[in-house]
Amino acid sequence: MNKTSIKVTAVAIALLLSGCIAWKPVDTKPVTSSGGKYSLNLPVGWNVLALGTQQIASKYGTGLQSFTVRQINLKNAFGTGKNRTNASADMDPRELCEKLVADMKALPNNETLEITSIQPYMLGGRAGFRAELKSKRTFQADGIRYQHVLYGTANKNGVYTLQYEAPVLHYFAKDLPDVEKSATTFKLL
Repeated sequence: MNKTSIKVTAVAIALLLSGCIAWKPVDTKPVTSSGGKYSLNLPVGWNVLALGTQQIASKYGTGLQSFTVRQINLKNAFGTGKNRTNASADMDPRELCEKLVADMKALPNNETLEITSIQPYMLGGRAGFRAELKSKRTFQADGIRYQHVLYGTANKNGVYTLQYEAPVLHYFAKDLPDVEKSATTFKLL
């Protein structure tokens, strides 16, 4: 995640706390990004928060599980500061995955994140990847194991990611079928 995404997330949290934006229940209509670059059907019964080109969905709250859909600009897509690099529309899906995961690992609470598998995946009609990851987070001195599924692809409009994460115990397996069904509805516009 780059500095812009971190700033957008910080502003969104401030707006949430002030009551200016709110979570909305997901219905059967496809969710479209504010820039109109993608759409998908999120799991019905979940709640969604739209933040520009990012959608965050959760059934129980983001501390227990979350499904985030993002569009990242090709320019300065990876890294931070002077170490920023661009993505390209025809980027190798495995390389795309590795760069995205490296950025994720740089965020707080993701230091232990590691890829357990990467497979080719058609996302929105484009060659992409589906990766499974695992991590361990500390909460009140206890280690909580998390599992993640990360989908990604790129086109001329940017890099697109779908990321699901939840604790291994109870939540991950329970909601994974809903997330996988949602991923099949992802469309690039």
